[in-house]
Amino acid sequence: MAPLGNLVRLQPLHINELPAHPLLNSLLKRPEDASNGSSSSHATKVNSTDRPNLISFVEEVLDQATLFVDDALPNTFKEGGLKRSAPSEAQVRLLSRSIGEADIRAVPWINSSIPRNWSANGKKPAEAWFARRSRHANQSHAGTAALDEFDFGLRHNHSSHEQDYTPDVFDSYKVLDWDEQIKSAIDNGSSIDNYRDLNMSIFEMCHELPALLSNRVFPVLVVTAKRGKHSFVVVQIPVDISNLTEVGTGVESWSDLKRSCIFYRRFTVTGVTLKRATAH
Repeated sequence: MAPLGNLVRLQPLHINELPAHPLLNSLLKRPEDASNGSSSSHATKVNSTDRPNLISFVEEVLDQATLFVDDALPNTFKEGGLKRSAPSEAQVRLLSRSIGEADIRAVPWINSSIPRNWSANGKKPAEAWFARRSRHANQSHAGTAALDEFDFGLRHNHSSHEQDYTPDVFDSYKVLDWDEQIKSAIDNGSSIDNYRDLNMSIFEMCHELPALLSNRVFPVLVVTAKRGKHSFVVVQIPVDISNLTEVGTGVESWSDLKRSCIFYRRFTVTGVTLKRATAH
């Protein structure tokens, strides 16, 4: 079985580990203004040549996510029970896996096509993963959906649509995207054999938690693509954007602000989400 990838991990990606973007350096706080306890080196502006190639980065994220779902999940996750998820007719299989310290340390953090730094920061490294697997009739009628409908709801404008089917998500805020840069790279000859309709962006996803707990913001790097004619991939990876200055809110009133990610930015958490759909 292939080793775990170094990008699709719970350790957040830092801004300086991302491909170049025209806004990144202008939005970075000065090192002396970074005040959240993160390393000042991550607030330092870097040259575009020191960042990973955009198309190579997107391809590696998609490859690692696809390999994890297609190989690691069926072979290493523990199967749990079945549950219903109305209004779908399909049953949902619950799965889980704990990835321990030895496996995390064995990840090829540096010796990968897209190297990245890693540190346990004095903590015992471990990851808890939970998965849901379901099989649906590829038909457009009540209780199921055709692949094109899943594609529209899960891949197209993924972060905005997530509010429609995830009850605790009440806001999504786009920080920036690489859509123009991806299009330009492809127009100039870059290509990925296995994927098309590539998109990459940074979003803040705001989740409502039960009473007595403060709502939380998940800053995520979102990478989506179609794979072949009958499959698509959606990847959400935690990203540390604490060293970015605020880039606007789009909020006009106090009542709206309290229902937006902007209000809860000080309560940030991390997590990885992978979605893979294939028609047979």
